[in-house]
Amino acid sequence: MKRTLLILALMTPLFIKAQGILDVYDFSTSFYQGTAKSAAMGNAMGAVGQDFSSISINPAGLGLFRHSTFVFTPGLTIANTKSEFNGYDNSSTEIRLPVNNIGAAVVFQKDDEILKAVNFGIGMNRINNYTQETFVSGLNTTSSLVDAYFIDMAANGITNADGLYSFSPNYIYPLWDTYVIGASESNLYTTTVPAGYINQQRGLLKKGYTDEISISLGFNLSDRWFIGASLDIPRLYRYTINDYKETNQSNDPAFNNFMYWMQEEVISTNGWGVGGKFGLIGHPAKWLRLGLSFHTPTLYDIEESWRTYTTAQYRTDPDPSASSHSTIKNYDTPTSIYKYKLTTPLRFDASAAFIFGNNGMITFDYEFVNYRNASLSCRDYDYSYVNRAIDDIFKATSNFRLGGEYRVKSVCFRAGYAFYGSPYGMSEKNFRTNNFSFGIGHTVHFFTIDAAYVYGRTPNSYYVYAPYSDQIPAADLENTNIIDETKNMHQIVVSLKFKLD
Repeated sequence: MKRTLLILALMTPLFIKAQGILDVYDFSTSFYQGTAKSAAMGNAMGAVGQDFSSISINPAGLGLFRHSTFVFTPGLTIANTKSEFNGYDNSSTEIRLPVNNIGAAVVFQKDDEILKAVNFGIGMNRINNYTQETFVSGLNTTSSLVDAYFIDMAANGITNADGLYSFSPNYIYPLWDTYVIGASESNLYTTTVPAGYINQQRGLLKKGYTDEISISLGFNLSDRWFIGASLDIPRLYRYTINDYKETNQSNDPAFNNFMYWMQEEVISTNGWGVGGKFGLIGHPAKWLRLGLSFHTPTLYDIEESWRTYTTAQYRTDPDPSASSHSTIKNYDTPTSIYKYKLTTPLRFDASAAFIFGNNGMITFDYEFVNYRNASLSCRDYDYSYVNRAIDDIFKATSNFRLGGEYRVKSVCFRAGYAFYGSPYGMSEKNFRTNNFSFGIGHTVHFFTIDAAYVYGRTPNSYYVYAPYSDQIPAADLENTNIIDETKNMHQIVVSLKFKLD
C-alpha cells in the first residue's frame, strides 16, 4: 500500500489538481442508499425485486410489482471520522438530512398467458453520499509541507516568481506572494517556516451526493421470468473545503518572526450523466429466484469551480515575548471554472434469493466492477497520463451483499451485510467498506412503513502532503507524515410506501 500511496501523490497534478484519480473513484462508485427495506437487507436486492431500490441494482425487479406503488424515503446521516497523526488522535462529525429515495411504480396487468404485466417506474434513488468531516492536528518535528513544495519546484526547475506562477498559480505561488517561500540570488530556496517543530492541521469538509433518476420498464412473463431496462440520469453534486495550516512551535530564534501560514481550497463540482441498465430475474422454483444485470458505463458532463485563500502571519517584533502587533499577508486566487467528461466503469451483478414461503428469505448479490476502465476527457486538455495512472493504480474489485428477512404476520424483521472492495484491488484495505444493517417493517392494508439503521466503516491511510504535492516525498519526509483515518457512517432511513390500487 505504501507504494500505491506514493504513486497517488505523484499523479496529482498541481496545475489542475481538482481532477485527481481519487475523484474518479468518488464519482464512479455506488453505495446504494435507497429504501429502508433495501438498506436493512444490505442492498442485496438484485433477485428480490418489488422494491424501488432494486431498480438501481436490477431493473427486472420492477416486473415483480403486483400493485402500483408510491414510496418516499427520508433519512439521517451522521458521518464521524477518526484520525491518528504522529501520535495525536482527532475526531470530527458531520450531520445531514438526505432524501434517499422517491419513486412510483405503475402496474398494467395483461390478460395474457405469457405477458402477465407491463410495469412502468420513475423516480430517484441515492447511490452515493459524500458527507465527511475530517480534522487532523499534530506536531511534526522533522518537516513542513514547504519541504515537499521545494521538491516540486526543484524537479521542475522553478527559480523565480514568474515560473512558479505558471507552474502552480493556486497552491505554491501564493506562498511566494505572502513571503512564506522565496529564492536567494544563488537560486537556493528559502522559507520563513522552521525545519520541524511546527504544528500541522488539516481539515476536510465534504458534502454532496449522487442521485440517480431512473425511467424503467419491467415485464412479467408467465410469473416465471422477469425482464427490465432503465434509462438512468444521475445528478452529481459535491462541495469540498480543504484547509491546511502550519503554526510555528520552534524555539529557533531565526524563525521567531514567523507565526503561521494557512491555505483554504474550495471546490464545487456539478454534473449530469446518462447510462442504462438491463436485467433478468428467473423463478425456476418457488423457493428460488436468480438475477443477472448489466450496468452500462455512465457518461458524465462535469463542471468544477475552485479557488484558494492563503494567509501568513508574522510578528512585527521577532521577540516572541513582546506584546507587539503582527502583520498579515493575504493572497486570494480568482475562481477558476473547468469542464470535463468522466466515463465510469461498467458493472455486472449476479444475485440469488432463497424464499421460505411467506416466512421470509435470504438474499445474496455479487457485483463486479473494474475501476481501471474509468477515464477522463475534455476538448482542451490531454488526460492521457491521468488515464494511464488510473489503469496502473486502480484494479478490478468485487462487492458482496447479503440480506435476510423474517416475517411474523404483518411485521418483517431484516438484517444485512455489505462488503465493497477497494479500488486498489481486493487485497487492499484503503477504501474497503464494510456495512452492517438491520431494520423492521410493518404493513397495514395499503400502507407500509419500513425503518433501517446502517453502520459503515471505511479506513484510509495517506501522507499528509499527498493531497498537495505531486512529487514522491523525500526519504526524510515519509515516515513521520502518515495519517491513519477511519470514516464511520451512521444512517437511519424510514420509507413510507403506499399501494395505489
